[in-house]
Amino acid sequence: MDKILYIRAIIISAVKRYEAVLVFLAKLFFGLFIFSSINKLGFLRGELIFIITPPIGLIILMILAFLFAILPLAASYSLIAVYAALHLSSNLEIAVTVLLCLLCVIFFYIRLAPRESILVLFTILGFHFKLPYFTPMFAGLYFGLTSAIPVMIGVLIWHFIPVITDLVGVSESAGLNVTGMTDTIPDIYQSLFANLSENTQWVFIAFSFMMIVLTVYAISKLSVNYSAEIAVFFGAAVNIISVIIAAITIHIDINILVMILTTLISVVLLLVVRFFDIALDYTRVENVQFSDEDNYYYVKVVPKLLTSGKQKEKRAAERKEKEADTLE
Repeated sequence: MDKILYIRAIIISAVKRYEAVLVFLAKLFFGLFIFSSINKLGFLRGELIFIITPPIGLIILMILAFLFAILPLAASYSLIAVYAALHLSSNLEIAVTVLLCLLCVIFFYIRLAPRESILVLFTILGFHFKLPYFTPMFAGLYFGLTSAIPVMIGVLIWHFIPVITDLVGVSESAGLNVTGMTDTIPDIYQSLFANLSENTQWVFIAFSFMMIVLTVYAISKLSVNYSAEIAVFFGAAVNIISVIIAAITIHIDINILVMILTTLISVVLLLVVRFFDIALDYTRVENVQFSDEDNYYYVKVVPKLLTSGKQKEKRAAERKEKEADTLE
């Protein structure tokens, strides 16, 4: 165990030392992944095709990723929204619709909750890498109850990406003919709302993710040993049970075995994140009680898990302090 804690301490020390550089590089690679994924949509207008053809396309991609790394989150999301709409420009009506919807999300939610808004991208990335259950458990453990909102927004966006791309491929566009748009826009909105009402799977997934967030958050705040770890396992159980019930009742299209496997992988990854974030020694828990003129306090003290060398040094220092207090 000492070796594991020693390696953990080295990694944490290195991350803190180069935190600014690592954060910038993480944002840069994150931006490269997002904008390169948008490049694959394949619905760019013919006269704009130069923005994805080398070498100009590579230069533009690097500039966009760099801007994503240095700009505030709201500005970065706006850049993503504009770039995504640009890549749907073969159908201007759908491109404008998508742009307006994304800007509404940005200005009416993301701008007001920039810290939680990163969960929108995390949710979409979770679906992309086939580990969607990690994000709601992570949100419940490290964010508040309101983190269920960006998680559900991410679910909605992910499930309507194929709807939008299919609609761009089959619907006719009036192009730059403004008068002709009055005939095509109602049909587009009708198709979107029809898909919204017919596709109930995203509603169930959004509700399930919300329940996972609430479960993990509520249990992790309990004053019991290993509350965070217990919360993660309960969140995984809620996910597995809800998916099985949905598969039986509403016949959602999902592989149960794959779902259970990805849920367990998500649990392991989250426990690793938790270990590097904070490691507690529950064998030395103390319940302290003290009072002042106005209140009586009950405090639960859980020491951090340290290597045996550091523990000996700390205990020796504590003994010296106690001896000094006794002499006084």
